[in-house]
Amino acid sequence: MIETMKKVHLLAPAADGESLVHSLESLGVLHIISQEGQMIDADVSLLEDRIHELRKISQELNKRQSQGVAIPPGITAPSGVEALVAEAHQAFEEEIQCLSQQDALSRDLDLLQPWGERALEEEDWLEQAGLVMSRHRLSSKAFASADFSQRTIEVIRQDKNNILFVEFRLRDEVEHPLFPEEPLPTKSIRALQDELDKVKRFHESLLGRIAAFATQNALLEAELGELEQRKERRLAFMALGEEADGALVHLQGFVPESALYSLETAMAHRDVVAEFSTPEQGEAVPVRLRNGAFAKLFEPITRIFGLPQYLELDPTPFFAPFFALFFGLCLADVGYGMVVTMGALVAMLALKGKDFRPLATLLAILGITTMLGGFLFNTGFGVKINGLPLPQGIQRMVVFTDLNATMAFALLLGVLQLILGFSLQMANAWRRGGMVEALQPFGTLLVLLGAVMAGVGFQGSAMTVGPIPLGFWFALLGEPIKIGLIVAFVGVVLILFFNHPAMALWKRPLLGLWEMYGLATGLPGDILSYIRIFALSLAGGLLGGAINLIAMMIRGENPGVFSWIAALVVLVLGHGINFILAALGAFVHPLRLTFVEFYKSVGFVGGGQPYAPFGGNAS
Repeated sequence: MIETMKKVHLLAPAADGESLVHSLESLGVLHIISQEGQMIDADVSLLEDRIHELRKISQELNKRQSQGVAIPPGITAPSGVEALVAEAHQAFEEEIQCLSQQDALSRDLDLLQPWGERALEEEDWLEQAGLVMSRHRLSSKAFASADFSQRTIEVIRQDKNNILFVEFRLRDEVEHPLFPEEPLPTKSIRALQDELDKVKRFHESLLGRIAAFATQNALLEAELGELEQRKERRLAFMALGEEADGALVHLQGFVPESALYSLETAMAHRDVVAEFSTPEQGEAVPVRLRNGAFAKLFEPITRIFGLPQYLELDPTPFFAPFFALFFGLCLADVGYGMVVTMGALVAMLALKGKDFRPLATLLAILGITTMLGGFLFNTGFGVKINGLPLPQGIQRMVVFTDLNATMAFALLLGVLQLILGFSLQMANAWRRGGMVEALQPFGTLLVLLGAVMAGVGFQGSAMTVGPIPLGFWFALLGEPIKIGLIVAFVGVVLILFFNHPAMALWKRPLLGLWEMYGLATGLPGDILSYIRIFALSLAGGLLGGAINLIAMMIRGENPGVFSWIAALVVLVLGHGINFILAALGAFVHPLRLTFVEFYKSVGFVGGGQPYAPFGGNAS
């Protein structure tokens, strides 16, 4: 859910403006609104440049620290931030030069080595004898078609693509070679190799210095925190507006209802007039998500697409159970689910940081749903569960053994999520514009419900999706086909006449026809998109079964030690690859179903501005 915000207007004597800003900073609950047309001044620009510089160095040092380069004895990092930044800059520039020199020397060596160590010495000796030698490289085709009848050449090296050769000529008789010369370095191979070794040794010592700098990265992090605070403080001072010819200052912002009392109490002890109001529709109100323990785990997924607008419903608690279930049904393997769950539990014990614990908890939930999906879809490490000698209680957990039933179940889940989505769209429209705005999404919901009723009614009361007696349930309505068509007809009427309430009534049916066209062409495709749940689970199970079959074929009927080892290697590597591919698909495709099909049915707008309190923490 999105926490309710209150708009705050603070008015204080100009002499207390600085004190007010510091008080709000220590309180850390007010999201300050910048003045309209406020420009970034020189101080803020300098701070931003400095923050960008330090963050870039800090990120680079963090990356180097993770590489685990040993620090040579006697090398220490400077203790001050300025010295650390200066030396780090110099070291990075020297490293760029080192790498550039290594590349250049390596290229020269590659050019010279085919001609041999004495190539340059031979050129000098021949020149003293009145001969000129030139080196050439031609493709095999060009060499074969060249006319060397009047030239003296010697092939030095030949491969599939090129031929290296030299041409000898008397200085006074032939002025130019037959082909352009191969450009060669002026240094010998030995000299180039010595220089390259020297540059590499310097680069290694440079990496050791940079590794020593990385041990002082906490200094940069602390400095970054201080600079961020100074930037925030400067922006807060710039947000102070003047009133009464400069005698008063005012400040505007937003505060969550949960922090309203603390702000009121703090301002009551100061010479400040505080006015609180409800934000008006259309205002850019910051968004703060406040969900329960389960839905909060899925908030990072919400932030991938973007925060909802303030007046929208937070989709997180509504898509969270579907996402977890879809992941489990896409991966759908009891064995893989056990691997994910055990990995998550180990991560919980091994990783002590609070930032990792929610991620590990989310992985544990996804592992549990994967085991559930494996039981529902009859798969464990590619083996059919109902074919194993297991207790009847576990055997009965296998619900779907028929492919058609599994596919129908995936479509049923899609219909249920889309029904929820259109219900949320109706609620969002009601929040924005009242009941009249909600009638069109309500009509879309009725069309979907009516179509489902009529479709199930046509199948008859015997229709089932696995063990789910859909036909029987709908038959309890009496005449599901007739009721479904009536419900759908009412939905069509609402779409035709309430699609754009601000427009004239006679124009709405024309636009409504376009809305109906979009619904008729888009909604079936959205529902069919949920077949991917069935397809991914089927693909993962079949591939797992194929891996098992290959391993058993390698083992053979009379297995020896090496046969068992080879079969075990195939099982571990095969299931490892299958698990990685299936897990990637099980994350990406539910993500797509959420952000495309579900968000479209919700009418999700997004683009919400995150709540960023001055001097505080948004969480």
